[in-house]
Amino acid sequence: MQGWIYNRWGELVYNNTNPGQGWDGNYGGQPAPQDTYIYRMTYICGQGSEQTVSGPLELIR
Repeated sequence: MQGWIYNRWGELVYNNTNPGQGWDGNYGGQPAPQDTYIYRMTYICGQGSEQTVSGPLELIR
């Protein structure tokens, strides 16, 4: 599995390949601003095919 989070300007703010670890809401060592972000995740489903999902993510502080 691999996951990405982008800000509204398309800048990558988080990238992860560990499914047990999530985004803590920080970017560059600082709290990311409250805003709408876009997540994208790629994973292998039960049939062995690669799937990609994406959508909005609201960061609320």
